[in-house]
Amino acid sequence: MESLSNIEWEEFYKITDTNEAAAFLIQKLKTTVEKYQYIRKIPSRRRPLKPWITAGLIRSIRNRNKLHKILKRSPDDESIKEHYTNYRNLFNKLIKIVKKKYYETQFAKFSVK
Repeated sequence: MESLSNIEWEEFYKITDTNEAAAFLIQKLKTTVEKYQYIRKIPSRRRPLKPWITAGLIRSIRNRNKLHKILKRSPDDESIKEHYTNYRNLFNKLIKIVKKKYYETQFAKFSVK
């Protein structure tokens, strides 16, 4: 790392307090890492799904989102609001069940008997 060799180390050697020396070193290392690190943003379409999300859950997510859009367009319609709320609550329960079941099977698969 070229940047680490360019740090004024004489200043570091003049510090007598160990806490100050550690803070100086940490600060210099942080700035060097931040300077050279590369952060790649992954679009949500390319982001990997959680392992417990199935194709059926994806369809349900899309359906829930469509219902939410419809509700936002007509917030005064009580039947749409009730339908969306019931669907959302049922979907949230389903997600909890599927997630719990997935992790139970994973723990059972890797547990020592």
